[in-house]
Amino acid sequence: MTWLPAKSLIRFRSVSKKWNSLISSSKFKADYTTRHALLQNLLICNSQSSTVRGWEGLLVSMVDDDTFSEQLYVTTPESLELKELQIVGSSHGLLCFVGVPGFGFDRLKYTPNDVVIWNPSINNFVSIFMLNVKKGCLHGQYSFIGFGVCPNTLDPKIVKFLTCKCRCNVDVEVFTLSSRVWRSPLSNTIMLRKNIDFTYPYNNVVIDGFIYWFVFERRERINMIVSFNLTNEEFTEIQLSDEIQLSLKWSYHIDSRIFKFKESLAVVLQKAPQEDFEVWKMEINGVTRSFTRLFNIEIPDLSVIKLCGFNKNGQLILEMDNHGSRDLVAYEPYTKRINNLVNNGRSGSFMVTSYTESLLLCDRYPTKLGLTRLDPFKKADPLLGRKWTPNIHRRQR
Repeated sequence: MTWLPAKSLIRFRSVSKKWNSLISSSKFKADYTTRHALLQNLLICNSQSSTVRGWEGLLVSMVDDDTFSEQLYVTTPESLELKELQIVGSSHGLLCFVGVPGFGFDRLKYTPNDVVIWNPSINNFVSIFMLNVKKGCLHGQYSFIGFGVCPNTLDPKIVKFLTCKCRCNVDVEVFTLSSRVWRSPLSNTIMLRKNIDFTYPYNNVVIDGFIYWFVFERRERINMIVSFNLTNEEFTEIQLSDEIQLSLKWSYHIDSRIFKFKESLAVVLQKAPQEDFEVWKMEINGVTRSFTRLFNIEIPDLSVIKLCGFNKNGQLILEMDNHGSRDLVAYEPYTKRINNLVNNGRSGSFMVTSYTESLLLCDRYPTKLGLTRLDPFKKADPLLGRKWTPNIHRRQR
């Protein structure tokens, strides 16, 4: 039964108690996830028009292959409004979003304190509330998160970083969906330096049970990568090669990010002009990490705005300018072949991520996990029920 579509299996649970118990079991979910791990899909959020409340757009899902021929429009649950959310990452078929501030903030459904985990295969989601209050600091505070699924337990985890403008330190908490509790990481052997800047907080990549971020160390003025082990919850600093450091120091880069490239981590340096990309792949040999230059890409005939990612075969997913509107294309670096994916978007309108068929969240109804205590300096256990929100942030609809 593991070869069947996830939506069909959800319907089959109502056939009998035995089938429901089988499909909802942890072993069946793990076998299903393993079988569909290589059958990837691309999910493209395309913003087509601007409104007071954000963007109104389309969700397009397509099979991640060389042709991108099978394209389907995706509908979300009525209570899930992706127009107010920023994508964080994907893992084991689950997508994670966080609320973003915007105009008409008091009319928005989601705030920067809201996190949503959504399974597009079965169209089920949960919403989680974060309390972003840093004790003992009166300076401006801000937070960002990382997301991944533990490969051993298939338990979704959210890693929250809470810091302030004075950069006195970085508080880290971990939320697991099974326990519904914000807590400290299990391992405290390596603490994050307080002088680390997460260059792109929501540019995190999940590969083989690790979450990766691209960071900048202000004191030594160098770039590096920070990883988080989803199993033992340990942080590790990964030093970039001298060639990458020199290239970042002496070349003018308009963008430097990390992406998933063929099941490996890749550092992409986008130079000026935008059409010049330098791609480095991280090699893992035991406990050591090294970087190998894959290729330099020059696309002089295209009006490239930004790199949105790679597909599973290594093609570049690029946002391009088309006489004022924005198009999304797949570019093959060796044959220089171009596939048009989505047309007529707005500037910065595309969000692209990959996902696989999964049964995770199949036993959860759409709900909100909120705080049950009002003391902002106590660690409250998020439980099912009504969500508490301060009046200074928003009013309930």
